[in-house]
Amino acid sequence: MLKIDFGSGYNPKEGYKTCDITKAPYLNYYYDVSNNEIIGLKENTVDKFHLRNVIHHIKDIDIVINKLYTYLKMDGTIKIIECRKEYYKSNFF
Repeated sequence: MLKIDFGSGYNPKEGYKTCDITKAPYLNYYYDVSNNEIIGLKENTVDKFHLRNVIHHIKDIDIVINKLYTYLKMDGTIKIIECRKEYYKSNFF
């Protein structure tokens, strides 16, 4: 089962592979923003994506989420956890 914590940086959810926009050596996957792709990942291979406090950093949410769906298996899931409304401005990038 392939589970990816998208935007996890150095602190992924336990049991999940890491994926972020940096090319840090501790990451399992690199998300190439300019090409909207996860380098080294094939389509229809991911069981679960976990996005924790990531959405407010994404400029075009629709493009990124639609791309993540291409990596999901048919019965895969995307779980999104975002900051509460009263904290949104302090977390906005």
